[in-house]
Amino acid sequence: MSTIAVTGVTLNPSTAQTINVDGKVSFTAAVQPDNATDKTVKWSVVGTNSDAVKLYSDADCKTEVGTGATDTLTVYAKGMSAGTATVTATATNGTDDTADDKSASCAVTVNAVGYTVTYIDSTGTNEKREFGPYSADYEYKIEGGRIFPKVPQGKKFDGWKDSNGTPYTENTIIKLNSSLTLYAQWKDASQDSGTQPQRRGGGLSGDLVFFGGSGADDGWEYIGGGYAPQRAYRLSFAPMQDGSAYFLLTSGENGETMNVYPQSSVRVVPTPAPGYRLASIVWSMIDGSASYDITESQTFVMPAMDAVVYVTFQPIA
Repeated sequence: MSTIAVTGVTLNPSTAQTINVDGKVSFTAAVQPDNATDKTVKWSVVGTNSDAVKLYSDADCKTEVGTGATDTLTVYAKGMSAGTATVTATATNGTDDTADDKSASCAVTVNAVGYTVTYIDSTGTNEKREFGPYSADYEYKIEGGRIFPKVPQGKKFDGWKDSNGTPYTENTIIKLNSSLTLYAQWKDASQDSGTQPQRRGGGLSGDLVFFGGSGADDGWEYIGGGYAPQRAYRLSFAPMQDGSAYFLLTSGENGETMNVYPQSSVRVVPTPAPGYRLASIVWSMIDGSASYDITESQTFVMPAMDAVVYVTFQPIA
């Protein structure tokens, strides 16, 4: 009986495929002609990232396909790690002459793992915020405590810790190689009493208050009512990534850092970077005594104190 040689092999699908880690795509080989004497094929994965994909004979990806000839014509390519590899089915014609081999190939790209960063309030309300997913080695800047606008009464934000107790400081930049969960730490506000404004005296025109530090005009000043002298206070943005923003006053002034009179209406105008959208806008008094989420209104009234605004963006899903 004469041998009927294989004239060709095709794969379905035949166009490049993209999957995620732990995802899968099936490939079915067809050997021509239908009456070929030997229709077995050898399956292989080649390329610089050949470890990115493994081949299985079952849909549950329990049984790996070997390197020898097999009559298994449908295999399941599973994503193991990020990278691109080539899946190939080769018919041997039942001879040792590899020159007569016929094959078909298809590239499979496995997407990088996506990581998330989760912040948990941990004050009893267990409120949490999640950001991501971010690709491996993404440079991520740790958020501050104003991510939770409701400060517990009598408390002050005191940084983050992960489940292992490792501390993380606001604005620290880390490279993500796994998902990260951070728990807010709080301390008694009285521990930082030295940073609070010192109040003296009184009267119809308001309290006599000393503001030192970053204000536009340091020193003692009457504030709060009547014919009290007006004083401007410093308004600025916290460092942000994946976008920008500026302040807009009803007077027509605008900028990223401004000296603003108390009771002035301020609007925050955010501009996300391409591929991102606004996540939140939170303004906070510089001493941390109060913070407010203004994501919806994007407006607030300037207090008689330096203030800082936190604008965050997140990738568009």
